[in-house]
Amino acid sequence: MSTRMRQLEPNQAIRLRNTTCPYCGVALTSENRTKEHVIGRRFVPKGTLDGNWNLIVWACKACNNHKADLEDDLSAISMHSDLVSGHSRDDPRLYTDSERKSAGSFSRKTGKPVSESREEHSISGDLFGAQLKVTYVSAPQADHDRVLELARLQLMAFYYFITIPENGENGGYWIGRFMPLEPVRAPDWGNERQLFFMQETNDWDWRVHAITADGYFKLTLKKHPLEQIWSFAIEWNDSFRIVGFFGDESCLSALRERIPVLAMDTIYQRDNERIRQRIEVPISSADDILFDPPPSLEG
Repeated sequence: MSTRMRQLEPNQAIRLRNTTCPYCGVALTSENRTKEHVIGRRFVPKGTLDGNWNLIVWACKACNNHKADLEDDLSAISMHSDLVSGHSRDDPRLYTDSERKSAGSFSRKTGKPVSESREEHSISGDLFGAQLKVTYVSAPQADHDRVLELARLQLMAFYYFITIPENGENGGYWIGRFMPLEPVRAPDWGNERQLFFMQETNDWDWRVHAITADGYFKLTLKKHPLEQIWSFAIEWNDSFRIVGFFGDESCLSALRERIPVLAMDTIYQRDNERIRQRIEVPISSADDILFDPPPSLEG
């Protein structure tokens, strides 16, 4: 693997000629291989990949279908407007696609269309002799395991790409443990764990700096300068961020011990029921350096 970053054309697709599936490693044949856009063209707002690069690989049908299923509702949910601040951008493409997808994609968490999948949580009890009921409403929520699985697949494809040997066709698969942190929505990108990740990996060696679809998809991949561990960060549709690490398990275990635990307040507890909350922490654009380009690409 080269330790020097290559700057690729921003408006040309990267097309691999691989003969193994980047996701599962199975040998590809004319019967089981399919063309796979790592950044699904329907995952980001329609038209945003026009004139922008993508990573295109061959993948087996089973993995391609599995990834497409993940992309369906996660695309709609990550484009969905926030109940407080609305959409992430003043972009008609985002409005149009968000509305269409929310009506046509079904949340795997609720079984309903995303547009009907706002979640409600109620607290009831007695207050000075009167019955009180408070209802909290949130935007459609993504299934945690599905978010991490899609992020893992996208990450695997980029790792596969950068580990293709010179004049080779097939890349490699990381060895060790996959250790993502909790996925977060935009209003919480400044929480203590996210800040720890940015600061911890700031000086690691850049291997991938990938921004496409007019900024609706971002990915970074870095290597620890001394240890056999890597960091990654992925952002979807200006809405979701998934960051974390992979590699040597003993190194990751030591790192995990230093990751902050987010403090939670118990706001309701009765019998076996308990509701806890934490105030989300936004981040300013000046402090948000997560996807800033590496020094080799600045200027």
